[in-house]
Amino acid sequence: MYTHVGFFLGPRLQLGQMELQDGNHAAALSQLQRAVSYIQLLQASPNGVAKRWPEVKYLEEAEVMVAECLHKLQQRDQAAETYAKVIERLRQAQPGKPTVLATALHSSAALAAEQRDMALARRYMRESAELSLTLPGVTADLIADRLKALLQVAAVDPGADGARELVNQALEAARRSDLVRGLPASHLELLNAALAFHMKTGDLQSARQTLEASQPVDAAAAAAASGLSLALVLRQLELAARLGDEDPFHDGWEAIRHQATSLPAAQRDVFAEHARAMAWESIDAAIAELGQEGDRAFRAREVTELSASLLVPLLEPENPRSRFVRLQEGFWQLMTIDTPSARLSFENLLQQDTGTAEDAWLRAFATLMLGWVHALQRHDDVAIALGKDALNAFRSQQAAGTVADCSRACVDIARLALTGEGMAYRMLTDWLIRAGRLSEAQQLLLVLREDELAESMRWGSALPSSDSRAALTGLELDRFRGFYRLREQQAALAHERLQLQAQQAAGRLDGAGRARLQQISRLEAEELKPAVSRFLQGLDSAMAVNADTVVVQNSASVRAEATQIQRDIDKWAREAPLARAVGVQYLVGRENLSILVTVPGLSPIARQLPIPRAELYNAVYTAQTLMRTPLSAPNLLRPALQRLHALLLAPIENDLRRMGTHTLLLSLDDRLRQLPFAALIGTDGRHVIEDYAIALYNEATSGMPTPGRSRDWRVAAMGTSKAVGGLPALMAVPAELAEVVRVSRSGGQTFLDGQFTRATLDRALTQRSTAPFNVLHLASHFVLRPGDAGASTLFLGDGTSISLAEISRRQFDFRGFELVVYSACETGVAGGRTANGMEMESLSALTRRQGAATVLGTLWKVSDTSVARAMATFYDQSARGGDSLADTLRQTQLAMLRGERGTSASHRHPFHWAPFVLMGNWR
Repeated sequence: MYTHVGFFLGPRLQLGQMELQDGNHAAALSQLQRAVSYIQLLQASPNGVAKRWPEVKYLEEAEVMVAECLHKLQQRDQAAETYAKVIERLRQAQPGKPTVLATALHSSAALAAEQRDMALARRYMRESAELSLTLPGVTADLIADRLKALLQVAAVDPGADGARELVNQALEAARRSDLVRGLPASHLELLNAALAFHMKTGDLQSARQTLEASQPVDAAAAAAASGLSLALVLRQLELAARLGDEDPFHDGWEAIRHQATSLPAAQRDVFAEHARAMAWESIDAAIAELGQEGDRAFRAREVTELSASLLVPLLEPENPRSRFVRLQEGFWQLMTIDTPSARLSFENLLQQDTGTAEDAWLRAFATLMLGWVHALQRHDDVAIALGKDALNAFRSQQAAGTVADCSRACVDIARLALTGEGMAYRMLTDWLIRAGRLSEAQQLLLVLREDELAESMRWGSALPSSDSRAALTGLELDRFRGFYRLREQQAALAHERLQLQAQQAAGRLDGAGRARLQQISRLEAEELKPAVSRFLQGLDSAMAVNADTVVVQNSASVRAEATQIQRDIDKWAREAPLARAVGVQYLVGRENLSILVTVPGLSPIARQLPIPRAELYNAVYTAQTLMRTPLSAPNLLRPALQRLHALLLAPIENDLRRMGTHTLLLSLDDRLRQLPFAALIGTDGRHVIEDYAIALYNEATSGMPTPGRSRDWRVAAMGTSKAVGGLPALMAVPAELAEVVRVSRSGGQTFLDGQFTRATLDRALTQRSTAPFNVLHLASHFVLRPGDAGASTLFLGDGTSISLAEISRRQFDFRGFELVVYSACETGVAGGRTANGMEMESLSALTRRQGAATVLGTLWKVSDTSVARAMATFYDQSARGGDSLADTLRQTQLAMLRGERGTSASHRHPFHWAPFVLMGNWR
């Protein structure tokens, strides 16, 4: 048997490698998996047998190729598992295989980046680059490729911890490597990528320092890479302009244009692509600061138009690069308020479907931008219809898993995939509110919150995104029916054309196939493109709403789907009438703030205020900074809190008073999630908490079942008092845990320091029948890493930690807990934006999503003595019964504000009492 297996091992390996090189991944996988099984069988054979077959030593090489095949075949979880196993084995192997390990780390990092586990991607890519520099006989090209990959991973999430270190590491390695310095193109590419990183993150001083510290490339070498050299000159001019000196750019622009058109064809293409990419780096700032970065947008438009003039004539119209540069042209036309040109550009793009995943993303983004054009022209119903269509297209592509395909094909298309859906939600909701279509706006806010929670936990999470789509009204369905038919025809022809072109490339296309290809081209050019053009150009009149269509536009079917918050408010009005609860939803737009007030039995009330995002951000930042230190002066803090009250609550104050409101249920957006509304101060000098009980409302978790409220609390009180992870000791925790258990009606059990382990936590979560706790109280350190669930960690009493990503991935079961209290730092803070612009939800929100009825968290780093006093007061107030939990928290905060119930005058500052936030079942 062993002879038979050994005889076929070598051919299996060779065939698998050849199939992989030819791109036949399914065939390669079959051969390589058999080879791996043969090697494992031979390794388990009696002594001496395996030595007869030298191929046995290539087990790890074969497994890396198996993982690569799985990756290419979209079996990403299996690929990741295979990479992890082989990497672990290679790290322990003696003698080692550093070349294979470096390759496995590099490939696994690329896969992790596709799966958006950027912490793992950065770690593996760094290790791969470091290892590659030490390999014997390594080539300059390999080192350069690994360093460029390092920069690309950093650029995916430039604001994340460790991204800047990757850039600095790549530059330092390039400076040390004589091999890389000998490659002028690679040297310039690394420098250009590092500058792009710093400029993209707004760190212009680091960009200038990087440029000044770079080693010059000699003239002959620069001439050989003339396209890159000229692109670097252009970047230097843009950097100078961003630093405040625009004269060099304007003075040198014509010379750049002339030199670019005079380059050899290959170098002209290199320059055009780098210049186009440089212009596209400004997309985030352009979207966030429309109208405030005019000069930068005009420069980006000039650069893009030059790139288009160099690239497009050389490419077929359906070429992805050609279509993307056309999209980019339209985008900068829109950013420079040239709406007629922008509208024409986007309509032209939508007249063709090339049938690829990249093109599906591109057309979705073009549709959204066309909606923006119509919004600027005050064609609100047209903008809304196009926005819905774009959002549904983004969601369909996400569900189909095409982002990873795009990221390998075109990094800028992947950028659209990551940012487009978040943009679509916010823009569409803003347009709906402006048009008075409040029920549809609330429906969309529900889907947005569901997706934000799922997206923030996607590194290994089993939480699904909502499968809801933006519902079309009767009018929209009627007007767009013909367009959808045209698009189906476009897609069918595009799919057929791709199949015929694949046969043509393989030399298998016969005469009938060639004739069909020509027929498809004629159908697209003579019938479909003109028909789509006529539809898009006639949208203004087609969507005009008159008295007969208003009822259809605001159809009952849409309203019925859209009012989750309305149903909740109506239910609570029946079940807890004394609470007099009102829902308040906030949406932060670029130029305005939208507020939706939901009251029992009535239609929502909308307020759309001309408050720019930048103004609101500044006010929030000022107040946050002052509240987060107990030493801030009242003459500075009070005006900051009064300013925020004027922006956020004063516009709806009359509505709240008219309804006799007692409980505010707040659905917060963006940086407002980091703001304790309880601390805001009205014109009467009173804090909001003095007039209202407050709880956070999350549309994504509002419909979840919750256990009945017993207040017969049996507390599992866990915490750490020791210094962990470089963080200080929490000396007040032992007394806090003891007091929490003491004042609870049915007591409980404390688990301090070494008793607070992962196993203890698991038992509390899984063995409630034998240890029937219904309240979980955790007093420890929580470290938040904005936008990175994998690096945001809760420390346990034995010094270990558990991340947000792991809590999500392991699906911790908090069902049956009436209350989970995180007496820790920043557990209630939403952690910034993920790579696709979605808000990363907090530890508290995740715990609520995974079954806890109510969660109490904190918004900033709290003094352990203050939090211990607050927790004792909260549990004592709850044990008295009668109040809702929102009122219990209110009474706790009022006691601290007034120096009552064992608190002192030192606790009156908002630093001590304001950071506590309640979400979930507030009753």
